Order: sequence, then C-alpha cells, then structure tokens
Amino acid sequence: MNLRPVTLAGLLWILLAMPSTAFLYAQEAVEAKVSKLPQTELQQEVVRMLQNVDREVGIDIGFRIEDLDGTLVADYRGDLEMALASNTKLWTTSAALFALGEDFHWRTRAFLEEDHLIVVGGGDPSLRNLPGNHADDAFLAGLAQSLKDSGTTKLKKLSIDGSYFQANGPHPLWPKDQLSFEYTAPVSSLSVNGGMVELSWNAKAPSLRPAIGSAIRLRTVQENGSSLAAWWKDSREIHIRSPRNGKPSQVAFTQRDPLQFAGLWLQEGLRQRGIQVGSLEFVDSYQTTQTPILDWQSAWSLADVVVACNKESDNYLAEVLLLTLGQEFRQKGSWEAGVEVIDQVLKEAGLVDFVLQLADGSGMARDWPRVVNVSRPQDLCQLLRLMSTKDEGRVFFDSLPIGGVDGSLKQRFQESVFQPQRVHAKTGFIMRVSSLSGYVLDDEDRVLVFSFVVYFDRSKNKQTNNKRFRKLRQDLLRLVLEAAS
Repeated sequence: MNLRPVTLAGLLWILLAMPSTAFLYAQEAVEAKVSKLPQTELQQEVVRMLQNVDREVGIDIGFRIEDLDGTLVADYRGDLEMALASNTKLWTTSAALFALGEDFHWRTRAFLEEDHLIVVGGGDPSLRNLPGNHADDAFLAGLAQSLKDSGTTKLKKLSIDGSYFQANGPHPLWPKDQLSFEYTAPVSSLSVNGGMVELSWNAKAPSLRPAIGSAIRLRTVQENGSSLAAWWKDSREIHIRSPRNGKPSQVAFTQRDPLQFAGLWLQEGLRQRGIQVGSLEFVDSYQTTQTPILDWQSAWSLADVVVACNKESDNYLAEVLLLTLGQEFRQKGSWEAGVEVIDQVLKEAGLVDFVLQLADGSGMARDWPRVVNVSRPQDLCQLLRLMSTKDEGRVFFDSLPIGGVDGSLKQRFQESVFQPQRVHAKTGFIMRVSSLSGYVLDDEDRVLVFSFVVYFDRSKNKQTNNKRFRKLRQDLLRLVLEAAS
C-alpha cells in the first residue's frame, strides 16, 4: 500500500526546488536581539502581536520567518531554546531521508532448523490490516507457505529474535498516565498493528484484533459502563467494562508487551493456516549462515512512512525511524544511538551552528522541569531551507500537512488568504508546548520558511491553552501574507 497522498502541491514545490544561489546562513541576523532587528513595518507588527502575549506570566514565544536564501523577514526571540513537541519529527524524518533514502524497506526473516522456526524482526511498521492492504495477513500466508514448501507443517518451537531494536515498549520519558492511548503506541523489533490492539464487544463474546487465540484471557469485570473500556490487568489478561447500551462497539488501546503480542499473533496465525506450533520463546541476536526460508520486505517504503509520520503526526512511526537509524548506522537500535546518528547526518547534510537536544524521535518525551527535545525556531528555519535545496526535500515537502486540505491541518487555515494550499507545515502539541513549522507561499509567489514555538504553564496562567496559540499563529501568518499583498 502506498500511503503517499496525491496532492496539488506541484507548482509550489517547483518554487521550493529551485536552486538557491544565496544559501548562506544569516548568522548576524540570527544572533540579533529583537531590539536590534531591522524595524520594518512587518517586523514591528510581529513584535507588537507577540510581545503582548509573551509578557503574560507563564508564556514564552519564539518565532522566525525567512525566505529560501536566508534573508530575514521577521523575528521574535527566534534564538530561544525550546521544547518542540511534534516538530521534533521534522528532524527525525529529514535525517531518515538523508541517511536511509526514500526507497529503504524493513525486512523480517524466517529461518528453519528442522522443526524449530526462528523469526528475526527487523522493525517493519507495516504489518497491519488496513483498507486495501492486509500486510499482516500477507506475511502470515507467506510464512505458512514457506514452511509447507519446506515440508514442515508441525513445529516443536517458535523463537522470536527481537534484538534489532533494544526497545520493547514506550520511551521511558513518555507520560505514564497516557500509555494506553494510540499516540503512545509501543515499538519493538517485531510488531503487529502498530503496537495497538482492538477489542470488539457484543452480547455473545468479546474478541481481539489482531487475533491471538486464547493466549490472553478476556474478563468482563464491570457491567453497564457509560461506554466500552478495556485495560491490561497483566500481560496475559485484559479486563473489560461493558457498555450500558448493550450495543456492539469497539475500543483500541496499546499492547502491554508488543514483542510477546507479536509472538502470540504468529502462533495463532500459523495455526489458522495449517501449521501446528509448539512452545514460544524469545531469543537475542540469533546467528546463522543459513538462507532464510522467508525474507519479507515491508509493504511500506521509508517514503511512505515519512509521509504518514508527518501528515498524521504518528509517534510510533517516528520512533521506528529513529531506532532504525541507530541500528543501521551504530548497530544499536536504541534511542541514544538514533539521536547520535540524526545529529551526525544533519551536520554532514550541511546544517551549521544549530542547537538540537533530542530524547526521542517524535517529541512525546517530557521530563519537567528538565526540558527535552530542544531546538530553536532559527534552527528549524535553517533545516527547512536546507531541505528545499536537496533531492530528499521532495518527499519531505510532500509529507507536510496542507492547510485546509489534509493531515493535522485539514481543519485549519481554511480562509481564502491561506488558499490555495499556501501553508504546508508540521503541527506540534504536548502539555506546555505548542508549535508549527513549515513553508508558506506569499502573494508575490515567494516561498518563506517559518517556525513558531510557544511554551505555556497553565499552573501560572489559566488563559493558556493550545486553542489560543493555534489562533495566534494563524493570525501571525495572516499578518505576513497580508503584508506581502
């Protein structure tokens, strides 16, 4: 399945892809304080608009906008080091495109030693059942057929090697009270359904998807709740609260142990396809000189994953990208190794004098009062300008949500001043941080790069919320576009 959407961004991208003859980093402008910046009318209006909000207690704002050759358009504390929320994904996806290439695919390999099957996970994020693409079923069918072709229909043991990623779960700095939600789906070397499980309930019996047979017990512990709810009691039992209205319904929540869940899914899937499977075990770093009976290529390319990651702000996919970078270039699929690779790759691509302190690939990590996933608006602008000069920038640009059209910006920037498709940008939000960075096309057909990041503390200022800052950045971009018209 190709997740890359067909957009109408071609004309805009022609402008973005034009070679820049003045790609020099405007160091003096970047280091200048607000009071020292050229006081153009637009600059004065930007300062006035943002200063009025920034002066409130519990709020810090950083903003910068430039053209593609680095000429400053306006700035307000653009050198402020700030947490980025999901704007972190811009760093992760750009580095992945540079280092791995848009045609990179993940591989899952299966080896057979007599009646012992070893499946070596390779981080494939596409083993899911989606409309028009049943990659999980196709993998199971391919594995079962490979076993039958080898003359095997009965296995004494199934082993799973999950060492490609060191992680088997969520990032340690992800909020513990949110770990059941889709935006905190856990990663592992072998994972099915993006780390999520779906429970369907009806009056007869509840069921799980992906199917794992009877390996996990489903127990209704509360009757007649306001809605269907389910949660893990432990790794082998799920508790259910049935809905009051008695109607069939579904609920999705994260897998408790994604590697174990994938193993149970393999056991059940092979059984349904005529392969008897004995015990299940997990091994580390399986070594062999044998040829695999199955060398499975992911249904999605890296380009597909980058588009889905940025369009839908998918945290699971961002972490897969970061951990893959660590494994492929440091032989260590850890968050620490992935962060090192991102920094090195972006320096080699041409970024200079930038601040980047990452903890994860998605921006979900937080460790208040310590700030993680830190950069500056001026650094994001430099990254966006760099991507406009590179071949990898075509997929990167196509991955950004389009204002009023798709992704996380579908319901925003719908006014005529922002159309047709003048805003292509990545959103970001976690508690205390709201961000938006990307490209905007003004009425003079000039492509600009911008980054807006705000930190807010509701314990100090009850007037702070993401809705307010979404409106502020929309007003800010409207000001920029109207100044150019």
